[in-house]
Amino acid sequence: MWIELHLRFEDALAEGDQHMVSRILRYADWCMSEEAGRLPSETSTAVACAFYEHLPQRREYWPLFRSWFSQKQFTDLLPVFGYHLSHLDVADLKKVYAGAA
Repeated sequence: MWIELHLRFEDALAEGDQHMVSRILRYADWCMSEEAGRLPSETSTAVACAFYEHLPQRREYWPLFRSWFSQKQFTDLLPVFGYHLSHLDVADLKKVYAGAA
């Protein structure tokens, strides 16, 4: 399901459908919360592996992370965001999030 939602998320971004972007981000956040059940769970693993891990692979998304993720969310998700990135890329992502790049 999260692979399909990731594709829908990318379509929504391309179409400028901010409502859908927000809905998918809120659902992803919920899936990673205790409200969805005891963590870790199949749900939290699915959203981490099929959605969050892949967002940083699109560098054009990086400047949007500040509007998508609170500081706490960003910090909590940084290990997931870094899964497909080099250490240098993770450092660059942090700078972009901080507004330093």
